[in-house]
Amino acid sequence: MKLLSGTNVRIVFAIIAICLFSSSTFSQSWIGSWTGNVAIGDKELGITFNINQQSDSLTGTIDVPDQNAFGIPATLVRVEGEKIEIYVKVIGLQYFGELQNDSIIFGNIKQNGMTLKLDLSKVSPENAKTKKIQDPIPPFNYNVHEVVFENKVDNIKLSGTLTIPQSNQRVPAVVLVSGSGPQDRNETIFGHKPFLVLADYLTNRGIAVLRYDDRGVGKSNGNFEQATTYDLAKDAKAAFNFLKSRNEIDPNIVGIIGHSEGGLIASILASEDSTINFIVSLAGSSLRGDNQLLLQKRKIAEQKGILPSMVEEDQDLFRKVYNVILEKDSVTEIKDSISSLFKSKYGGMLQEENLNKIVLSLSSPWMINFIRLDPSVYIEKVSCAVLAINGSEDIQVSSKENLNVFRTSLNKSGNKNFRIKVFRGLN
Repeated sequence: MKLLSGTNVRIVFAIIAICLFSSSTFSQSWIGSWTGNVAIGDKELGITFNINQQSDSLTGTIDVPDQNAFGIPATLVRVEGEKIEIYVKVIGLQYFGELQNDSIIFGNIKQNGMTLKLDLSKVSPENAKTKKIQDPIPPFNYNVHEVVFENKVDNIKLSGTLTIPQSNQRVPAVVLVSGSGPQDRNETIFGHKPFLVLADYLTNRGIAVLRYDDRGVGKSNGNFEQATTYDLAKDAKAAFNFLKSRNEIDPNIVGIIGHSEGGLIASILASEDSTINFIVSLAGSSLRGDNQLLLQKRKIAEQKGILPSMVEEDQDLFRKVYNVILEKDSVTEIKDSISSLFKSKYGGMLQEENLNKIVLSLSSPWMINFIRLDPSVYIEKVSCAVLAINGSEDIQVSSKENLNVFRTSLNKSGNKNFRIKVFRGLN
């Protein structure tokens, strides 16, 4: 069971991360770990707040162990006396609590008009659980370079990290391309840094790796909010060209590893550039955007135990929304039509502020482009080596449907140099 907003498909789950501040001196009672359970239907979701003090400010993180989520990044919390208020803008979530006897916080979580009880108990230091640390620790047995390269088409400078094996010969290399949403070079999520771990693994095995901050993220400039998949593909192309130009790299063995949307980008680039030696798609999308999102919404709803009749109603509404995007060229017309569809469905139950958020999300440049984009058109033109993998439990990019399209499209192209693999029991 997940505590998430169903209106933004680009955000899977992000409960709370804290940046606590106040001009007053904080009581030591706030410092430490606080844990409790949110009752959602007949199930409970455990949540832990970890609060620390730095100078005159409180800082902290949230862990959701049931979903293997730790150190979730932060927005804002206010502390006034014995009361605490937490606001998470990105998912429209608020938490209000009051400290009692220095050991219990009585409070509620509010999201999308729904209020849930969440009381927190202080965890003794000896009972606090330590999460598994995956991040590689220096010193490394390879060279690490901070690099800057340019997308000359859009005049954007991108920053990244290049790790190169210690070798007297030119080495093979790969670019890591992140999934949807603004991502840093490590693709940091819930305290994990999968691209850092992957880069370390590959570089220790003789393969140079370039990973970079998305445009408008970290040390890279540019505007992420106005970028489409095609814009991000131009950034990845610039990364590939930069990597191939390095003296340490064998230009004949350079490929792309893309995660989620990055897997789609890898297919786009490989369909256009025969110098790309190989691509790896990690849960990459192959269904047209509208079909991908409808399938995603269905699987998420089914996992949450939503009634089948409600699932079908939701599918019908969003199928109409996506058809509007497919059929209309004017953004103004798209916005007006989407607004009418939601008003017709929910009437006065949907507040104007929430309606505007939904319309803006569904009419963003990225969303309009994604709905219309059919990855199979590009996969059919890929002639280099391909590895497409996914987990059987993935509900964001369903393995069966997406890998079937990969297989069909590559067979259609006559490409015999590919492998498709499902990892059972993994998301």
